[in-house]
Amino acid sequence: MRVLAVFVLVLLNASLLLWQFYRPQSSQALLPATAAGVPELRLVNEGPTSDHASVCRALGPFADAGEAKVASERFLGFGLHPRTQVATRNESWFRVILGPLASPTAAQVVADDLRSQGVHDVQLLGDEDAATSVSLGLYRDRAGAEQRTAELANLGHSARIETVDHTAEAYWVSVDATAAEALSPAQLASAGAGRSGVALTPRPCP
Repeated sequence: MRVLAVFVLVLLNASLLLWQFYRPQSSQALLPATAAGVPELRLVNEGPTSDHASVCRALGPFADAGEAKVASERFLGFGLHPRTQVATRNESWFRVILGPLASPTAAQVVADDLRSQGVHDVQLLGDEDAATSVSLGLYRDRAGAEQRTAELANLGHSARIETVDHTAEAYWVSVDATAAEALSPAQLASAGAGRSGVALTPRPCP
């Protein structure tokens, strides 16, 4: 009986030693540490890690689609990938007007006389059969309208300036922020920067 008890005890000790030797390691020990110099992985839903991922640099505003196209072609020539955005805005413009005159016939005579003197942008305001005022141009800035009235005064006509509400389109040409910051002042100028209020500014990417 004593021999059997000793045999069982030895068997239990041997089983314990085998279990300690072959037991599985913890999952934490199996995972290797990130090697030095290797960037940490991020989940897709953690979002961008840099402001450049969501903000572009946009050149504008251009009042004319043709000017925006020129800027876009310049950026393409610099190896960039431009995208054009269009926005509308309400502005106050200035119309130069002669009249109201005595009658539609008088307005037509004045319009014909101005055209014969080489004046452009001459048109009757309203229906030609009833119009008594003559429009001589719509200007974005008041200085241009004032210059026009001075030219008409030299021709013997007293014109007035009327402020009108105007919905204008503005064009922006966007490029990657990092690439835009590498452009030289000369390159930006060739694309239109510094002309008529055009500048390179941060804007959301289209």
